[in-house]
Amino acid sequence: MRRTIETARLAVGGVCLAAVLSVLWLLLWVTAIPLVTGWSPVVVLSGSMTPGIGVGDVVLAADTPVDRLGPGSVIVFDNGSDGGLVTHRIVAVEESGDFVTRGDANLRADSTRVPPSRVHGAGRILVPVIGTPLVWFEHSQWMFLLLAAAVLVVAMWGCRWMLSPAAIAARPRQDRGARLAKAVRSKRTTAPLSIAVAFVVLAGMTNDSGAAFGDPTSTVGNSFSLDEWKRILDIDGGLAHACLVRSEGYVWCWGGNDKGQLGDNTTTDHWTPVAVTGSGGVGALTTTIALSAGNKFTCALKKDGSVRCWGENTNGQLGDNTTTDRPAAVQVKGPGGSGTLTGVVGVAAGDSFSCAVRSDGSVWCWGRND
Repeated sequence: MRRTIETARLAVGGVCLAAVLSVLWLLLWVTAIPLVTGWSPVVVLSGSMTPGIGVGDVVLAADTPVDRLGPGSVIVFDNGSDGGLVTHRIVAVEESGDFVTRGDANLRADSTRVPPSRVHGAGRILVPVIGTPLVWFEHSQWMFLLLAAAVLVVAMWGCRWMLSPAAIAARPRQDRGARLAKAVRSKRTTAPLSIAVAFVVLAGMTNDSGAAFGDPTSTVGNSFSLDEWKRILDIDGGLAHACLVRSEGYVWCWGGNDKGQLGDNTTTDHWTPVAVTGSGGVGALTTTIALSAGNKFTCALKKDGSVRCWGENTNGQLGDNTTTDRPAAVQVKGPGGSGTLTGVVGVAAGDSFSCAVRSDGSVWCWGRND
């Protein structure tokens, strides 16, 4: 019976010690990688990126060439208003090259665009939870810090008590007491001290990198949650594709794409919405207020009164003075193919032709005319 109890104590003590050493290992790993690679560890202080990135997680961000950043990339950038750092996901790239960002938990894109010069790096490694004590410190939650310290001390004393039978049995009888006392003192002080030192080093490194994720909202939602659909300004469908424009001015399309009618600069069919790219396939189509879908093409009206079209162009229905299919948006030209069509307040697409009404009441059409 006594042997069974001692075996159980040994097993529980081993698990306890392994847990404490795992925490120490994670801390050392998080602090060692940045020292070797030059990456910046940043502690997440808000819930704007949940559920993928939570409060207390540590993001290791690395310098990344701008041409490798695009929709889906998680970046760390300067929050221009208060000089802190923000980590959000890129949801689109504007024609100017600026990034449109949004927290995964936020229903709306960030109101301020992010120029590449303000990007500190892209997330490379995520270490969950390990930065929680630094979050408590940042928010002056001293009770949580004291409780965590007490739990750590109790855990180490528990490990010492659980493992003491093994320590006694593993040493000669004549010096068991002295050696056990030395081993216990070492385990009792070294591990907590090492963890404390690692936290201090991590705190120093993250302070240097700003360590602030400042978006104030934390509403859980996905890219196309119910509330997001309520913000649709316009929607239309063609022969085998559909498009919509949302209140922030971006256009999303899905369905057949053999003629580039989805506008994502490919001819790959998509079963879920993809963002329409800007002119020449660069960035995203922005400031859109209305759209209309034809057979295998789509035209969109922008806030400045200009029109962009993409997709099939066999009959010149895109209005760019060619008959070349366009998988990315092109601007509709003016009368006679000179300049661009401006002052438009409404646009409509037919089977293989398009029409626009201008602010002066005139109507202009292009495409098939048989």
